[in-house]
Formats: sequence, structure tokens, C-alpha cells
Amino acid sequence: MILNIFFYYIITITTMIQSKFTYRGFMLDTSRKFFPISSIKTMIDYMSEANLNTFHWHLIDNEGFNIELDYDNGSLTKHGSLNGKFYTKLDLIEIINYANKYNIQVLPEFDFPGHARAFGKVYPDLLLDGYDDELDLNNRNVFHLLKKIFYEFIPIFNTTKFVHFGHDESSNTKTQLTRSLKFSLNIANKYKKIPIVWDDIITNFKLNKSKYKSFILQVWQNIDAMNNALDLEYETIISLADYFYIGNDISSPKNFIFPDNKNIIGFEVVWFTSEGDDENDVSWIKDFIMECKNL
Repeated sequence: MILNIFFYYIITITTMIQSKFTYRGFMLDTSRKFFPISSIKTMIDYMSEANLNTFHWHLIDNEGFNIELDYDNGSLTKHGSLNGKFYTKLDLIEIINYANKYNIQVLPEFDFPGHARAFGKVYPDLLLDGYDDELDLNNRNVFHLLKKIFYEFIPIFNTTKFVHFGHDESSNTKTQLTRSLKFSLNIANKYKKIPIVWDDIITNFKLNKSKYKSFILQVWQNIDAMNNALDLEYETIISLADYFYIGNDISSPKNFIFPDNKNIIGFEVVWFTSEGDDENDVSWIKDFIMECKNL
């Protein structure tokens, strides 16, 4: 009897430690490097071992629009994908279902208005003047295109309550970007999702939470950006590049000291890939992911 009670408390305490944060994520960038389904499943296996619960799929960036899209006869997929490789909708569903077995949600990211060179290959008239990788938020056709993309894809990701709208490293003005935030919020509301953006747009301009309270910020820049986000009282996911970015020589999640702040809902390991990465050997990232097991 006493032994059973002892083991009960050990299990309870362990679960509490493992569940300190409600959001425990890993991000994979498949726009710069196309990974086979088998490799993605292996990474999800690692996530499960590390008690992570969110697979953040960075689907679109400068290098590739690597997802199947029916809109406009699939022009973005045909001409914007990386070396002609892309994930079909059935591929997306396969990964979603696989992750679901481990109680891991698959969170899609459609990064815009920056990092949009793949869009520009097909729709150069939508680019900001003087840029080959930035959508012009003054152009209403930009939002028409994005609506079509979101309407086609967000319903596929039915196991997550979130959707990620990017908004990092943008050259649009504050006025243009706040217009884009309102657009993103409308899309999120339509599908009953909680919107996430990288911290730039909020922390750089110190946008008041009263207007954008529904947004969760994923903080990547630095400690100052994190403090700005918390001072503005936004719910925050910690992904500081100096600690949580795979490939940064100095990164180590276990070395980060989390502030005692109720608005920190969790953390996320981030892997912005490169062409030189081996898509068939992802075993080396396991140790980095496992550092997060007891965070």
C-alpha cells in the first residue's frame, strides 16, 4: 500500500515536471530543404520521446512553396516549389494523423509578407517595389491570393487550435503591417484558430495588446524582444535564437532560464534548414530535441 502511494506520487510529480508549459514545440523548415515523409515521422518520434506536443511546420519561405495548391491551376506549386518537390494534401494528412497518435498537433505556418520570393516567381506584380522577396501589403490582390491559400489549407490542419502567420523580417510599413494583422485575425476567427506571429511586428513597434490581444507571440530575436513582449502582456512562446535554434553553435535550450511570468505559455525548438542538410539523416538532432524533455 505504502509502495503504491509512493509510486503514485512519483508519477504525479514527473507528469507535473514534464507538463510545466502547455505549449512545447519543434519547428521544421521544409521550404529550404525538402524532407521525405519518413524523416518527418522520425522527428515526430523524437518529439514524443521529449514530451513535445506541437509540430510547427514552416511550409513557405523564399526558397520554396512546397505544398500542393489547386488555386490558379496549381501555379504556385508548379513554379514556386523547391526543385519541383512538394507535399501533397494526402502527405499533409498522413503527417497530421501520424503526429496525432502521439497527441502532437501539427501547426502550419504560412510565412508572409516577407520571405516571399517563391510567390514572386509566379506573381511578380504582388511584390513590394524594389524587393524580390516581400509582398506589397498595399496591393489588395495580395490578400485575395492569401485568402485562397488559407481557405484551401487551414481546414486540413484540424487537430490544432493554432495557425501561424509569420510576419517576421518585413520591410512593409507599420501601417501596412497592422492592416495585415487585422486580415490575419479575420482568417483565424473564420476557422476558430488562435493566431501566432513571430515577435518582430509587435515588439519592434511595441503594438498595444488591447488591439491585438488574440495574438500569441513567438519570440526569436533576443532578450529585449522577450521583455517587450512580456511587458506588453502578450502570451509568449520562447524561441530565442541563442538558445533554441538548431544549427546555432551556442544554442542549448537547457541553458535558458525562464522568467517567472504567467504569460509564457511554452517554448519551441526551431530548425531553419539549409540546402546542405541531409534529408535522409536527421538522427543528429535528437540530442538537441531531448534537451527539452524536462523544461
